[in-house]
Amino acid sequence: MKNSVWKTFMELSLVRGIVPRTVFGLTAIAAIILIIGLALSKSNKRGRLHPLIVSLIAAVLAGAAGLLVAWLVSDVFMVFGVSLGWPVIFTIAGGIAGVGFVIAAAVTLRGVRRALAVVLVPLVLLSTALGVDSIYGEYQTIGTLVGYTPYASLGSIEVHKAAMSVSDWHSKARKGSLPSMPSQGKVLTVDIPNAKSNFTARKAMIYLPPAALSDRPPALPVMELLAGQPGSPSRLIDAGNIAATMNAYAAKHDGLAPIVLVPDQNGEATHNSLCADTTQGNAETYLTTDVVNWAKKMLPVAKSARMWAMGGFSQGGTCTTQLVPRHPEIYGAMLPVDGELKPTNGSVGKMVQEYFAGDRKAYDEQVPVNAIAATGTPEQALFTGAGERDKESISNMRTIADAARKAGMEVTELIVPGTGPRLARGAGGLAARSRLVRRTDRLGRDDEIVEGVPTSGGVAMSEESRKHNSHAAESWRELAGDVRQWADGHRLAITATVALVVLNLVVWLVVAMAGFAFPLRLDTSMAEFDFGKLFCTLFLARGVIQLILDAALWLVMLSIAEPWLGRARTVGTALACALGGVIVGLTLCAAAGWLFQDSQFVSRMQFALSPLVLPVGALMAASAFCSHLLRRRIRLIGYVAILVALLYSGNPGDYCILAAALIGHAAGRVMAGPPAHAETGWHWLRSTSFEARRMFAAIAVVLALGPIIAITSHNHAGPLSTVGLLMSPVSVDDGTLARCLAGATHSGCFLQFDLLRASMPGAVLRSLLPTAVTLVLAWGLYRGRRFAAMCAVAINLFTAGVAIAYYLIVPLSFAPDGMTSLLQHGAITACVANALPPLFFAVALTAALKHFPIRVGWRRLIGGVGAIVLVLLACAAVYLMYGIAQPDEFSPRATASSLLAELPGRFLPIGFLSHMKLSFVPRTPMASIVYQGVGLVFWIVVLVVVIRWMSDVSESNERAQARAERLVETGGESMSFMTTWEGNSYWLSPTGKSAVAYRVLNGIALTCTGPFGEPSEWMDDLTGFTQYCVERSLSPVFYSVHREQRDALLEVGWSSIEVGSEMVVDPRGWKTTGKKWQDVRTAINKAKRDGVTDVQSTFLEASLDVREQIEDISEEWAQLKALPEMKFTLGGVEELRDPRVRLLYAIDADGRVLGVTSWLPTWRDGRIVGWTLDFMRHRTDSPNGIMEFLIARMAERLRDEGLADPEHAVEFMSLSAAPLAGMNPERDNAREGGVPAGEGTQVLQHALQIVADWMEPAYGFHSLFNFKRKFQPTEAPVYVCYPDPAALPQIGLAVVRAYVPSVTPAEVAGMLSTLRS
Repeated sequence: MKNSVWKTFMELSLVRGIVPRTVFGLTAIAAIILIIGLALSKSNKRGRLHPLIVSLIAAVLAGAAGLLVAWLVSDVFMVFGVSLGWPVIFTIAGGIAGVGFVIAAAVTLRGVRRALAVVLVPLVLLSTALGVDSIYGEYQTIGTLVGYTPYASLGSIEVHKAAMSVSDWHSKARKGSLPSMPSQGKVLTVDIPNAKSNFTARKAMIYLPPAALSDRPPALPVMELLAGQPGSPSRLIDAGNIAATMNAYAAKHDGLAPIVLVPDQNGEATHNSLCADTTQGNAETYLTTDVVNWAKKMLPVAKSARMWAMGGFSQGGTCTTQLVPRHPEIYGAMLPVDGELKPTNGSVGKMVQEYFAGDRKAYDEQVPVNAIAATGTPEQALFTGAGERDKESISNMRTIADAARKAGMEVTELIVPGTGPRLARGAGGLAARSRLVRRTDRLGRDDEIVEGVPTSGGVAMSEESRKHNSHAAESWRELAGDVRQWADGHRLAITATVALVVLNLVVWLVVAMAGFAFPLRLDTSMAEFDFGKLFCTLFLARGVIQLILDAALWLVMLSIAEPWLGRARTVGTALACALGGVIVGLTLCAAAGWLFQDSQFVSRMQFALSPLVLPVGALMAASAFCSHLLRRRIRLIGYVAILVALLYSGNPGDYCILAAALIGHAAGRVMAGPPAHAETGWHWLRSTSFEARRMFAAIAVVLALGPIIAITSHNHAGPLSTVGLLMSPVSVDDGTLARCLAGATHSGCFLQFDLLRASMPGAVLRSLLPTAVTLVLAWGLYRGRRFAAMCAVAINLFTAGVAIAYYLIVPLSFAPDGMTSLLQHGAITACVANALPPLFFAVALTAALKHFPIRVGWRRLIGGVGAIVLVLLACAAVYLMYGIAQPDEFSPRATASSLLAELPGRFLPIGFLSHMKLSFVPRTPMASIVYQGVGLVFWIVVLVVVIRWMSDVSESNERAQARAERLVETGGESMSFMTTWEGNSYWLSPTGKSAVAYRVLNGIALTCTGPFGEPSEWMDDLTGFTQYCVERSLSPVFYSVHREQRDALLEVGWSSIEVGSEMVVDPRGWKTTGKKWQDVRTAINKAKRDGVTDVQSTFLEASLDVREQIEDISEEWAQLKALPEMKFTLGGVEELRDPRVRLLYAIDADGRVLGVTSWLPTWRDGRIVGWTLDFMRHRTDSPNGIMEFLIARMAERLRDEGLADPEHAVEFMSLSAAPLAGMNPERDNAREGGVPAGEGTQVLQHALQIVADWMEPAYGFHSLFNFKRKFQPTEAPVYVCYPDPAALPQIGLAVVRAYVPSVTPAEVAGMLSTLRS
């Protein structure tokens, strides 16, 4: 009885059941009681913080410290050899935060409450430990904590040697003459001798199936499984439910199942042996010699290699792919799950030194792909698995699988549905494990175990694991894996940011407990300069909101700088630039005071530095090393943000930030040297439309936030703070301004404003809503809305006009000495400073309107304007009628004239009318609601209308757009998918089953290829679309149509010319043998030698890093062209975002994208029948042949897909047609029957040829045409067809505008001058 109770106690689960529920429940109840007690208690001394607040602050500090320490132990110093994962780190941090909370409560409370807090300390610690254990599963039961195991030793039973084969066993089973055996197998422990290796290992675990426990067992296959790290053999047996799974299998197969042997490959939980013979132990010899020899001597196991498999999870999976190919004489199969691409315990350099005594070659031999290539054999097999949402493990799995296939191995890949990263670390991996075991039938070929799989146990555990691990938990694990991977490369940024936050929290806690006022006032001035205070402000934030912003910006800036500069250089650059920035910035402030003859104002102005002074120099220095696209974004957005803060606020600390940034910029240029392609420079007009819109939108957002900066700033010494006040609810005292301009006072004349008055709540909201509208317009700029661009231009021009009127025209009306007074008191300077920035932005945006092609539908535009006007009239009527009906509710009494005088002020931000005196103010609540509310309602309506305008998706009918999206999937030609791109309008056939996409340019309806949708209607669509254009006085032109449609148009009197040749390849017969394929073969072989691989995905499925690199490649390409980015039948980055578009990119071993292609689908009867090449970009420094490699690999992929699924094999792979290249005047410009083309056609031929020649230096159409011929394609001519030769000049201009919508008039004029000549 005593032993039974003890056994029951030791086998109580620590990860589920009564133990964790009881501990968690008691902890939660006690914590709730303690919090209530804290809330009801009172502070002992006046001015001290409430005990609950003190406890919460202590919890935050302790949690932050715990998070930092846990992360350092796990990911920086890697005490356990691998990362513990963010769920474990956050659990530890939460536990330490709880301990900090209850300890602080114990210090501040008395009596029973203090006792409860003391009791909570061990409860919180125990709960934390159980939480970590439930995540990691290291200790499954109470017994495992003290070394208790429910499993007997192998020496406690008698195991006989093999007496027959599995075939003999099956024969006896059919005859009913099997030897006696138990109904279930046993799990046992054993100490395996280390005679050859001297490797110190923990006890191994072994599962013996029922057949192995008979007195005449068969020779059974062996699965040698390895646990993850940290981990143990018993953890794999328990968490993997090995016994239940194998017993279920054996019950269905006459007691037969593989023997599962789980040795210890690491020696202890915190050690990583790398599964190799190293200076830290001979783990490889132990696993492959000692363990194998012992098993073959002591157990009824088969001797042949094909009957032995090694498998493992996480680090055990990595060991598997190292050892099996290196020992083909022992193992016939490997079963890795969640393995890495190489042995890992810190950096490669560290491992080479600590494990291999500096021998890099010895380490490289342990890398799985190298081992497979060197010694793997076709007689071996690979079965490998990964979680469905674990992209990293899937990538690793496929890399290993590709290497195994090249070695001739049989390969099976399994992606387990519903699981995330590190599926083998917890119950989420059980489904994979059970499936893994099911495939062990490959070990029993011929006369061995060949039938059936262990299904029932595996399925049961799969269902249990799905119930135990919710979808949310798996998503968190996936996110944690991504965060950990990012954190590994940004340790300095994270450490510095956490240190900043902890330092501020500690200082605040000390200040609060000492009874000082919070927040601390550390401002100083030039007159009363205090270096100590100034130094402290480099690290201490003013309040919680500023700390959050500063910490976020520290993390962003340092995480950008650290990978490029390295940790030591990042710290050195940041400190040096901060020191120089402070010196230069303060010198500039002193010079400004002298310049504006207001030195007393400057010398006594209170100011502080900012923590942002420290990292900004490192950020700008790192920008010199960044990619083309990232460098521009950092500098443009960074400098605009700094300048806006400086101009709208004027805190001397902002000057220091700007100076530090400039010093860092210069330092980075010196360290990195001149950028590549410096001779081309950057021109914003030649940027891609996507990137240009992003930049303008970012600047618009920053400018929109300027007024808010001016309102919230402690100082108003920035040259543009007055613009902020114009747009803010803060008005100006006209008397002070008048006295300043009259020379009666100099107080505050530095910016002409000194006294600011507060406004009513409604006025505050009314004045901020225009800023919200401006932010919506910035969103519209990002989405390419033409109306947003035009509104932004109008707003900025209006702002510039108001600035000129307010700071120049109005002051002249009462300045005693005219312009002399304005010059003396800085009004002219303020006018220029206020007017130029919005004016420059408006001019730049006007010049870039070509990047904003999407127009708001006229109906929606007119409806929105109507709504705004109606609401304006209604609000004005309500205000006037109420004022006339209740004049005594205003003081002084309202009159009709005063109501009309105040009417503009009810709708405009107060600052715009600050030079006007108030006629009256409301006296009653109802009057105040009307007085303030009418403007608020008006601006809310404006905001809603603008949001609807910005969400308008197309200039064409939205229903037609949606229908065209569906029709292209029912049928089309090789280039029909281009009809779905933005900028097209659509004509739908009468039946609605087919359509034509077109653009109206210069009175020409230029189609984007031919009709699409139902093929039987295409010929009728030619006539229908022509009639549609005639009715609207448009000249129809079919562009890039194929011969069949061209011939139909010629029959009705149209003219045509060939404008290019489409290159078509049949992937079903793809091969690269023969001399003519030499260039393509060379490109493929070179890429493989250089470690370049191709990856297929969609743009949105690709990682953020890959997407950023693709955008950078595209932007670099655009900057190197003499002309803007082309459109129409040539897609850009925006067109890649369609999930139906395939992406194939080349990436090297360092994760650097070298080149990228996109492929557009073509449907017939709802099935994809072909893919068309569209987007082709590569880096300027990519190795030669990278595009040949990508195109060849796409053909190989399509061929292999067709062989695997013949019913869905694609029929063609189009390399598309190079625009205006491959034209053949001698062949296809003639009419049918050999009749020469007319004179007008020859003129158009001449015009298009000139256009092609004009664009050739920038876009290389002819070079592209010749490049595509390398792939031995079939050439299919494409044509432009037109009915009216009189429209030839318009057609030529329409084609140019379609391809280069942002081309300048000067460039077009240059082209036309060559045409006339």
